[in-house]
Amino acid sequence: MSAQAKHGIVLMIMGVVLFFACTCAFFRWKIVAQVIACVTMLALTSVMVWAGWILFSVKVKKDA
Repeated sequence: MSAQAKHGIVLMIMGVVLFFACTCAFFRWKIVAQVIACVTMLALTSVMVWAGWILFSVKVKKDA
C-alpha cells in the first residue's frame, strides 16, 4: 500500500472521529456553541472523507 492510499485512509478515519466529537459536543455544549461546532465539524468531516476517498480511490485505480 502506497503512502497516498495510507493518507487517504487516515483522512477518512479522522473525518469519522471528528464526526463523533461533533456528536458528543452537541449534547454537552450551549446552543450557540453547538451550532458553531456542528457546522465547523461537519464541514471538516465532509472535506476529510471526500479528500481521503479521492486519494484512496486514485491509488486503487492505478493498481488495478
